[in-house]
Amino acid sequence: MSDLASRFVPTDIGPAIRVVGDLYAEQDLILHGHVNGAVDLPDHALSVAGGARLEGQTFARIVSIAGTVVGDITASELVEVLPGASVEGDITAPRIHLDEGATFRGRIEMKRVDAAVRVARYRLERKAADPKREP
Repeated sequence: MSDLASRFVPTDIGPAIRVVGDLYAEQDLILHGHVNGAVDLPDHALSVAGGARLEGQTFARIVSIAGTVVGDITASELVEVLPGASVEGDITAPRIHLDEGATFRGRIEMKRVDAAVRVARYRLERKAADPKREP
């Protein structure tokens, strides 16, 4: 696959895959499996498919959830929680769409998004500078 094509084709983590640890990507990601750790896609979209589970802090441009997320979510554009999805954690985003049939337990912050995004980017920079350092 060419470098150009890889920027437009999302990475797919299949239902039989379990990741323990943090994920960072510079392209869109579709999660069908289980991730236990932070997921950082600062300029890209994350989709948590039905049946998938994410346990950890999330930072992305757009987050779409049909499965289960346990942890805080920061999005620079949009978080959508679809029917049948479950979210337990705080959501920070300028736009939030919570569908009927979704479950949500946490707080929603729509005013301090710029500050939250700056903090998330700073956390990524610190982690990149010293990968052994805990966030």
